[in-house]
Amino acid sequence: MINSVFTPLLAKWGAVPDGPELDTPSSWLLPVRLVSAPAMLRVFKPNSDERHGSEYLKYLGGHGAVRVLAADDAALLMERCHRPAIACGHGA
Repeated sequence: MINSVFTPLLAKWGAVPDGPELDTPSSWLLPVRLVSAPAMLRVFKPNSDERHGSEYLKYLGGHGAVRVLAADDAALLMERCHRPAIACGHGA
């Protein structure tokens, strides 16, 4: 069963689960699919200090980092990288 924190965001961004949830000290993550593209949904935990990081990722625009597909105050939807490289081939 999927953590309920993901449910409204899956509907909002038209994503479907595509793998097991991950739990970090600052976020809950869920691999998802948008149409046929893989993505990662990240929901920030209360008091997470990583919320501002999504602004920086948006600023980078996919150059040297993952591309932000959507974001709001509570979550970040980003491209999913299958390789260990940070850049995923964008601008690197």
